[in-house]
Amino acid sequence: MAVGASAPASAAPKVRGADGKRFRLHFDTNIFDFSHFNRNGGNLNDPGDRVNSVGFGIGRPRPIDSGYPGPLMPRNVFGIGFGYVFLQHRAIVGARAALLVDGSDVGDNDGRATVVAGQIVPYFHWMFLPGRWVRPYVEGRVGFGGGVDVGDEDVDNDGNRERRTAHVLFPTVGVGGGVHLFPVDFFSVDLGLDFDYVAPHGRDTFEDPDLDDTDWGKLGDGIVLGLRAGASVFF
Repeated sequence: MAVGASAPASAAPKVRGADGKRFRLHFDTNIFDFSHFNRNGGNLNDPGDRVNSVGFGIGRPRPIDSGYPGPLMPRNVFGIGFGYVFLQHRAIVGARAALLVDGSDVGDNDGRATVVAGQIVPYFHWMFLPGRWVRPYVEGRVGFGGGVDVGDEDVDNDGNRERRTAHVLFPTVGVGGGVHLFPVDFFSVDLGLDFDYVAPHGRDTFEDPDLDDTDWGKLGDGIVLGLRAGASVFF
């Protein structure tokens, strides 16, 4: 008598993901972005009042990090974030930060400048499909940033120092969505699409007593559409 038996169907691959973990540490950058900036009060018929930029590549600059536009143009930066995981490892509340320090025309007495800029953005992050190795997510965020561009110092014929410093502050708000890919437990490769709005405000200050500091004023409105790549560790 022959007895036949069939093997049970294999279960879909699952990982623990963020299960049982309370914190998320993550790093990210843009690998592609498109940004549009319209100068405040600009003439819509004047292309010079509208600035569009596009780029791609590993380690892309994030225009949103450096307070685009003006003297604080995009630089290559990576963001770092930290969050608290709750609601059965579905929700995360945290913040992402970016910081850069750049020198330009180093050694040039006429054009040397130093730029310091960055931002911090709290976020709410929601993950779907717990227990799966592919976990979609959505995210909302709101924060602020700023920076200074300190120009080279010069001395005029009267002995006055002529250094100009540009200051920028910018609120930002954004949304995004994507996937966490868990090749192993508690570690994910993150891919997402982000949309951010930024409203930079600026002023200039001078060390020359013959020049008056300017008041804070809105520089314009900017949007950034970016493809984000990063990694997260849950612990």
